[in-house]
Amino acid sequence: MHAWDLAQATGQELTLSEDLAEEILALGRAMGLDPFRGVMFAEEIIIVETAPAWDRVAAYSGRQP
Repeated sequence: MHAWDLAQATGQELTLSEDLAEEILALGRAMGLDPFRGVMFAEEIIIVETAPAWDRVAAYSGRQP
């Protein structure tokens, strides 16, 4: 997520693997972020499941893709 944040803040394109994003998203969902919402993460932003994987990771962590 830090790489996504930095890319967004500096206007750069994130060039990390979509497969990596899928793995991170699956791990995040398995671990569950709900206990950390409002502390470390905002509420999940609902986006379409066909969105790019990094956008879905960002939305799950409460960031606006």
